Amino acid sequence: MAVDGSPARPGMAARRRVETLVEWLRHRTAWQWSLLGVLVAYSVVMTRMSLDAHHGLGTGAYDLGIYEQGIWLLSRFESPFITLRGVHLFGEHTSFILVLLAPLYWVFPTTGALLGAQSVAIAAGALPVFLYARHRLGGEGIAFLIAVVYLLHPAVSWKNMEEFHPEAFYPLLVGFAIYSAVKGRWRPYWVCVALTLLIKEDTALVIVPLGLWVAFRGERSIGIYTMVAGAAYTLIALFVVIPYFSGGNMTFHGNRLPFGGPMGLLDTAVTDPGAVVGYLLSGQRPWYLLQLTAPFAWVFLRRPGIAAIGSLVVLVNLLSTQVPYQHSVRYHYSLVLATILAMGTVYALGAVERRRRIWVAAAVGGAAMLSAFLWSTLPMARDARVYDPPSHPRAVAARETLALIPDDAVVSAEHDLAAHLARRRHVYFRPNPFYASNYGTVDVPPEGTRLPISDAVQFVIVGLEPSSWQRPEHVAAWEREKGSFERIFSNGWYEVYRRVGSASR
Repeated sequence: MAVDGSPARPGMAARRRVETLVEWLRHRTAWQWSLLGVLVAYSVVMTRMSLDAHHGLGTGAYDLGIYEQGIWLLSRFESPFITLRGVHLFGEHTSFILVLLAPLYWVFPTTGALLGAQSVAIAAGALPVFLYARHRLGGEGIAFLIAVVYLLHPAVSWKNMEEFHPEAFYPLLVGFAIYSAVKGRWRPYWVCVALTLLIKEDTALVIVPLGLWVAFRGERSIGIYTMVAGAAYTLIALFVVIPYFSGGNMTFHGNRLPFGGPMGLLDTAVTDPGAVVGYLLSGQRPWYLLQLTAPFAWVFLRRPGIAAIGSLVVLVNLLSTQVPYQHSVRYHYSLVLATILAMGTVYALGAVERRRRIWVAAAVGGAAMLSAFLWSTLPMARDARVYDPPSHPRAVAARETLALIPDDAVVSAEHDLAAHLARRRHVYFRPNPFYASNYGTVDVPPEGTRLPISDAVQFVIVGLEPSSWQRPEHVAAWEREKGSFERIFSNGWYEVYRRVGSASR
């Protein structure tokens, strides 16, 4: 309504919205604009680097290929059965948050859109760090510094370059859950908790300690509800949801624990705790802890309340027998810890005497810059990821090869080409489906099985360079199938075979 009581004209309403936006923009500070610039620059640079790695054949059937096929199928309102792996998208991990990415493929059905969304999500994890630091430390300059410290952490850039994983949403959601709890804003807190649970079945490792921290802050009922929600969701995901989508199999990964699994670990912890301690200090685990914590100059230890939210994740990573994945900052298992430790550093800085705080913060900034140079994969870092550029002859030959495959064809291809063919209903990476290898759920189908879908394969791409993915039995399986195909292309790197006659459907 207008001031005089008459209905407001559409033009007036639009003008008011513009005026409100202009007023909001006018009140943004130099530090806020600086942070926005850093986040945009990070997103653009990391998306470009990720795409260069992809076009240089630095991605494969697993990780990027699996998720791209699954999200593409969801965007077409089809069951996301991943033919690259032989499992339902939610039959191995309950990453229901991927449903939110499906609309992206309505507008931009490209790998760049997926990798760009990942870069933006990871970069946005700096926002709750900035907001909490501004609240806790009382200044935007120091808040900007700690937000940049998060972006410089080696785990952040390495995750960005590790193909694609739904864990990319951890920093934003867990960070805002902590910030909302600090501010006592429980509606956004519960939204963040709910969305975090949708990232993966094991998010209880974060949500349960988060609830414990909230309870110790005085919000006992909310903390207990959080812990119950985290534990209940994980149990339901493991024992109900995953078996439902995987045909009765449960993905627990108990084989990743030492001393014979969960019960063996508990027994050893009671009867021989020294063996467990020795195991935790073995291999690269101490080095992993150093790389994980050094970027914050260990300031979070002064008041470890928030940092302790990551304790279960750290413990599980150290216990894991998955070498080197779960005790290396180069993989997605450590990304959420960069956020939690950044927020914990802010909390600890708030306990430092104000006149000394800027010097301690400067030390954190220096430690972060040194760590980024030594261990991150940011541009100009000493330890940057090495991959072939898109201009490499093999990559050029791959694009020439891929151009021959129709968009809807059933195809079996090499591991490094499978991710480029993922946006289709049926794509396999050799030797599948002619010889089942690491395919399906546990022992289903048995290794070496010739899958019925083999008769429907229309194109096969064979790499001419030796590959660690291809074993002698895989080669033999292809030789048995080869008579049903004709070679239609070869460029010295790859050969393309087309089935003779029409493929059965």
